Amino acid sequence: MSIYHQPDAVYPVSLSLKIRNVEKSKYFYTHILGFSIYEETPEHIYYTINGSDVILKTFIDLNASPRQPVQGLYHVAYLLPTKKALGQLVYHIAKNKYPITGGADHGISDALYLNDPDGNGIELYVDKDPTYWKDIDTHPEKVENQPFDYDYYLKINPSIFTKIDSNTILGHMHQHTINLKNSSNFYQKVLGYNLFLNVHSAHFLSSKAYHHHLALNTWANPVKAKADSVGLLDVTYVLSTDEAYNRAIQALDDLKMPYTIHQGIIHTEDTDGVKLILKK
Repeated sequence: MSIYHQPDAVYPVSLSLKIRNVEKSKYFYTHILGFSIYEETPEHIYYTINGSDVILKTFIDLNASPRQPVQGLYHVAYLLPTKKALGQLVYHIAKNKYPITGGADHGISDALYLNDPDGNGIELYVDKDPTYWKDIDTHPEKVENQPFDYDYYLKINPSIFTKIDSNTILGHMHQHTINLKNSSNFYQKVLGYNLFLNVHSAHFLSSKAYHHHLALNTWANPVKAKADSVGLLDVTYVLSTDEAYNRAIQALDDLKMPYTIHQGIIHTEDTDGVKLILKK
């Protein structure tokens, strides 16, 4: 696992989405991305990558309204362990002619972008050498948008694909926010994140000097999503230490943000109304 997703870090481990295109969604996550179904009922489908942990929960609402570019999910980013693992997935996506929305060499990472059948954004990426981004707070120009090297990734591992690499994890979340200052302050206080990079319309936040465990931007319409629309429902973060757990509770009290604790798990919402599940 990435050194930035170890017990002494604070990082997202799973999310929940409301969907309405059930069969297309199931096909996408199992056959295109290579996730495995962990649990399925008429109301929901849970997915796993490593076979033991749920990384994605999808809740079915056949009458949900379509996703709009408003507050909520920009994309969820799945971090693959090697370039070879990403190459195998890139080749598989291309072979199946599933549409991509873009790709980039960001300097800090190589990333491919696509949407699931309900329009929820997904990033598939690999990190580059961490020494490159250690001074990115004073050299923001190091975050680039150079062309994604499709030729390289299509050739690196054109092998038969059945499942996504089992060491793939949820690397970071990227969300639209209504008020960047308020949202960023919330996550810095509650999760103890540092503002690693400020590009005015977006903040990149992290623990343990990662390039980002969470990004927030104001690139969408500054309104909340409709209650019945597809999209992001909640995000689960790991607070592995007592210090991080107690800090979160104290910060929520200081910010006067409502929360409940059930069986040691903190349930709250961020400033945009995204539900958060904070657990040890």
